[in-house]
Amino acid sequence: MKRELKEKIVDELKSALSNSKGIWLTDFRGLDVETIGKLRRRLRENSLRYQVVKNSILQFALQKAKIEPLTMYLDGPTGICFGDDPVLVARILTEFQREVGAPNLKVGWFDGKILSPGEIKDIALIPGRDVLLSEFLNILVAPLSNLIFTLQSILRKLVLILDEVVKKKGV
Repeated sequence: MKRELKEKIVDELKSALSNSKGIWLTDFRGLDVETIGKLRRRLRENSLRYQVVKNSILQFALQKAKIEPLTMYLDGPTGICFGDDPVLVARILTEFQREVGAPNLKVGWFDGKILSPGEIKDIALIPGRDVLLSEFLNILVAPLSNLIFTLQSILRKLVLILDEVVKKKGV
């Protein structure tokens, strides 16, 4: 590969690394081209990107992006996933690993912190954004719903009492 092409790839990778909130490194040993294609499609459907890169090129890009702690995890074949939603990426990668047996998670990087494979699997168990928002809305609406139920109950009792008074007076 010519030096100019390598520099161009490093610069593109550096900008992708810098613009992404999260980075996940995987070891894709045991995956054939077709299976990697399935993983890429599944990630792309969720606006995520998966790329296989030579470790030396990725190392230069990580150094340029000032994410040097990840360079120590660049052993063996490395695939890199970019994304902004750590729960979504963790869920897709762990589900795919469960189904196929690969890729093995090496490490994650989110908000300046390194995430171990165990932490990534724990993050995958967190409910999705939509579920969390609906639960939050339920928490916000619950007191108002309880107040309405209480007021309806009081009104219902008042109507029953008035109905009994009307029956006793014969009106």
